[in-house]
Amino acid sequence: MLYTKYNCILLVIFRNSVFINTLFSQKNEIKDIIVDQSIKAPIPCAASEIKKLKTGVVSNSNGEFLEIVPYSSLNDTIEFSSLGYNKKAIIIRDLLTKSRSSVELPKPFEISEIKFPSKN
Repeated sequence: MLYTKYNCILLVIFRNSVFINTLFSQKNEIKDIIVDQSIKAPIPCAASEIKKLKTGVVSNSNGEFLEIVPYSSLNDTIEFSSLGYNKKAIIIRDLLTKSRSSVELPKPFEISEIKFPSKN
């Protein structure tokens, strides 16, 4: 009888520790696509970085990415960037709660050609 009592106690402790571990290690998935803001075309090889964790991923050839975010980082910022585009930062909680179909990166302002007169 004593043996069964200890087994029950150990089982309860184990079950509670698994529950607590699961509760505090929850992770969220951000699965999205990064597109050009003006023409809505996917941007391949665009980077996303969770700022405080210094971790990130790169989008595939279709602009799709999957970022695993710990529950503790929901108030952190995720920054998106790609060569030839301005960076865009979004709070992770906002990215998870808003129904959006894509992350849009704006192109930088382009200036027209500048010609310098020759010194002849």
